[in-house]
Amino acid sequence: MTRLAPLAWALLLALFLPSIASALPWWVEDDAEAERLAALLEALWPGHPVEVLLGEADFGREGISSDGATLTLVHDDRVRFSPTDGDLATQVALVRSWLRSTAVQESSWLPASERDDRPGPFAIVLVGGGARLPTAATTANGGFTLGPASPSGNVSVGGGFAWKHLRLGGRVSTSFGERAGVGSQAINLQRVFFGATASLVGQLGRVELQNTLGVGARLAVLRAEGGDAKPVTRTLPGLFVGVQLWGPLGDKVDFGGGLGASFDTASLAVRVGEEQETPLLLSPVTIYGELGVRFGCPCSGAARP
Repeated sequence: MTRLAPLAWALLLALFLPSIASALPWWVEDDAEAERLAALLEALWPGHPVEVLLGEADFGREGISSDGATLTLVHDDRVRFSPTDGDLATQVALVRSWLRSTAVQESSWLPASERDDRPGPFAIVLVGGGARLPTAATTANGGFTLGPASPSGNVSVGGGFAWKHLRLGGRVSTSFGERAGVGSQAINLQRVFFGATASLVGQLGRVELQNTLGVGARLAVLRAEGGDAKPVTRTLPGLFVGVQLWGPLGDKVDFGGGLGASFDTASLAVRVGEEQETPLLLSPVTIYGELGVRFGCPCSGAARP
């Protein structure tokens, strides 16, 4: 009787103390089993939310019980079963895994990642291609003719500082392979852009939607395909807009890409060779697509474990 008195008082207090009443009860049949289970919980699961109680399980309430063949958990309107050989240590480990799984799914017991809220630096590398809109040329009778759109490749690098919904930084990009010409006249054109960028970011699950605006200067270097003419360089203010999707590739590494358009403030009028009487009018608009990787934080996929 003396040995049972402390346990009896504990059971009585469990009926009245709010902190105990709010715990998850684990129902057992006798004092010996209650003592073994309590010791195992303290050893294997420090800080556990379980209270060991004597009595019959009530499946209309939350709680844990075992009849020697089946372990049962009733929690958050869910019921889980598992065969058991009666080993209490195994049962403790199984219940702990069940509750941890529930916490991850409902984001209730485990703290949510704060990684997406912390600002930090980022770097970006992009490759892609596009097409400058058709070239225009004047004809002898004063009209205009349109040449084909000119494809080109593109490489960009950039970086800056990122917040959860905002990225500020800079970018440098260069095109290659662009060609323009009418008839036998042709030039090779390389465009180099450098400027500041600002991006607004939205989260779509583990995917990030990014809208970017870039403003800066564009250098256009024109080289005639034939002859000894020196390259001609023109500098124009320019801008670009783009929409991209990014997804997690690894720790602090994202993969993504998107579409965009770049705009010069004016078209380029270029005369190539002595025989050309009318200039080529190079379009100021280029449409492009690109893919790349992004390093740093905050990366997309804030729910990443």
